[in-house]
Amino acid sequence: MFTIALCVYATISVLEAVDLYLPINIMMISMFIAGVLGVTSYNIRISATQSYVPDTVRGRLNGVFRMLCSAGTIVGQLLSGALAEFFDLRLIVVAFSAINLLAVVFVMYRGRGHVKKIYNVQV
Repeated sequence: MFTIALCVYATISVLEAVDLYLPINIMMISMFIAGVLGVTSYNIRISATQSYVPDTVRGRLNGVFRMLCSAGTIVGQLLSGALAEFFDLRLIVVAFSAINLLAVVFVMYRGRGHVKKIYNVQV
């Protein structure tokens, strides 16, 4: 499951980076694929963490995770909105996708020894 999730995260980053450079018909297909992959990765991540984390701390983990995701989304939107005043929108999307891809490499891939324990747990 870890390898699937890693490939999905990287693929979504690349698809989102090139979306605004594609013709509209191909862009729609790309966004559909990214959406399907996003839902798949969400289900893999949630089921893996829910089966790995003990019941006693599951609610706290979910709360902290959602709070961090929301904070990251808010900061990213504010930063990209501010940068859009000075730079081309497509360049900003590529830059943020590159940051996301770097996070996939440095967090998920380099930490694979720890993360595989969560994703590849036997139920």
